[in-house]
Amino acid sequence: MKKSILMLSVACAVLLSACDKTFKPEPHKTEEDLEREQMGSIFGEGGLKLFSSGKNGNGSGIGVNAHLWRASLEVFKFLPFTQTDPFGGVIISDWYTNPATPNQRIKVNIFILDTVLRGDAIRVSLFKQTKTNDGEWKDAVVESETNRKLENQILLKAREIRVASQQKE
Repeated sequence: MKKSILMLSVACAVLLSACDKTFKPEPHKTEEDLEREQMGSIFGEGGLKLFSSGKNGNGSGIGVNAHLWRASLEVFKFLPFTQTDPFGGVIISDWYTNPATPNQRIKVNIFILDTVLRGDAIRVSLFKQTKTNDGEWKDAVVESETNRKLENQILLKAREIRVASQQKE
């Protein structure tokens, strides 16, 4: 009888200790953490995230803002691209000559610097060349205001893409 009671006591102690889970409050999550949890991943939970459905459009796996990336490609879709790196946020075009201005050509370098949709997350460098009388291409001056206008055009397009994606949700 004593042996049965002892065995029953040990079994209860083991069961109770297995059920004893101390309450640990979940750490505070920022809005960015919650958005990252909502993003899709091709490698399962916590894997490499390529595309975003979050509010800011930040694909944390690619390191750049997805809305800025898409907007940059959309704004300069007429240019031939020589390099596009979605992981590093680099878009580099080849020289482009508009048929309406055959003595002038342009090239653009775009750098997306952050995962957040804001003005300092994008840098555009426009290069321009003009053809001389002897057929040589010479660098022409591009005002810094032109680069800022192009950056603002990308930001405007990125905001439009973001609003459209939020309306779909």
